[in-house]
Amino acid sequence: LPSSDWSGRLVAFSEGTCFAFPSNTCFIYKYGEGVRPRNLCSYGLVTWRHNDGILRLRLHEPKLWWDLASYHTYNVVTTAYCVSFDLLFIGLSCGIILTYRIQLSEFVAISLQGVKDFALLKTLYAHDTAVRALAVCGNFAVAASGCDMGKICIWDLNRLSYVRTLVPGNRREVQFICISRTSCDVAIVAYSGYGSNVTLKTINGLEIGSIDTDIVVTAIAMTSISEGTAVNCVFLGMQNGVIRIFDMWTMKFVRDIVDYRFLEPVVSISFSNRCTRLFVNFSSGRVLCWQGENLQPKRPPSLSIISDM
Repeated sequence: LPSSDWSGRLVAFSEGTCFAFPSNTCFIYKYGEGVRPRNLCSYGLVTWRHNDGILRLRLHEPKLWWDLASYHTYNVVTTAYCVSFDLLFIGLSCGIILTYRIQLSEFVAISLQGVKDFALLKTLYAHDTAVRALAVCGNFAVAASGCDMGKICIWDLNRLSYVRTLVPGNRREVQFICISRTSCDVAIVAYSGYGSNVTLKTINGLEIGSIDTDIVVTAIAMTSISEGTAVNCVFLGMQNGVIRIFDMWTMKFVRDIVDYRFLEPVVSISFSNRCTRLFVNFSSGRVLCWQGENLQPKRPPSLSIISDM
């Protein structure tokens, strides 16, 4: 990746393409109509990196800018995007969540009208402290939010309404939330002592399992294989460069993945090719790709770097 201070995020797609983009940005995209396998016809970054309180969109092609919204009183802390609902969630430092409808034009290069629609739909209230983590799951039409006090709330994407509090405030600052696309189980990562606590719950609040790590968890991802064909797993990227795997039935430890040349914090992890290929981004900017021994893909893995500069 461009430089060692470019602490990027990854989003991988099913056909094997992976996009890397800077922190404090959100990757948004649009699929072409009626194309199988679905190809991206437009994509770009929503960014709040410029310290002027303005939320902007920068399209990849053409390289144009749009000012979307301004927040001069509170800071944007985190965002989440759901392509199937055209929704953008913005978590603010005051505890408010803003939900926007955002739609990209399909033929941007021709019309130069990159933003087809951007509108504030609803303001969601449930947190008293900064919204630290957001996750969305279009398959089950739910979103989850977590704040500095440890409170986790579930939201309905169809009605943009509150569903339940999954975890009441426990004064553990939430780091990450991840929602399974196959079971809708919710993984919550929070600071705990010198490491992290990882709890897996059903969407209804039943605890499946919980583990404490003596090293801080710095990234999380889940496999999304059809239930009944395999046991899905939670992949935890650790501060020491190790990828630690736990099964999602019991939260029992499965194995570690590590390359001893890269013992540095994992920044982001993402799956492609039906979870047979794993992309890992380290704090130095290096991106590694692991794949299954028996994988015979039509294309080699590819990495596209998207910048907001």
